Amino acid sequence: MVVTASAASLKSIVFRPENDIPFVSDYDDIKAQYALIATSGKRTNAKIEALTQSIKDDAGKEALVQLNAARADYRVPRDKLVGMLKAGRAEEAKNVLLLELRPKQAAYMDRLDALVKFLKTRMGESGDKVNGTFDTATTARGRNDA
Repeated sequence: MVVTASAASLKSIVFRPENDIPFVSDYDDIKAQYALIATSGKRTNAKIEALTQSIKDDAGKEALVQLNAARADYRVPRDKLVGMLKAGRAEEAKNVLLLELRPKQAAYMDRLDALVKFLKTRMGESGDKVNGTFDTATTARGRNDA
């Protein structure tokens, strides 16, 4: 459950600052948004590293590979957006946000959703195995008590 929650929480860390920053005009708010972007990258790295350490099967590892590829694709227009904003090119940055970043962001979110779905499925399968083992043990104990 912790692994699934960790994967699901990535969305709230990753996507908010980039969407807000082109529409913020106060200098202090802009600085705060840049700080959020920097912080979100570090937090995302930590969460993905934790997921990498906890996922052991090949299908889970492949889901992580796909997530990391989508993340790398997403970061290119994100970094371009931030660079344009820092250069004072806010109107151009809005176009980058809408035309370049958002499609990559959607693909990244799709990969993240796929990973969360995969982890939930695996968690359900693990629970079913535990229930099956418990039922077998209970049946065997019932026979021994008879």
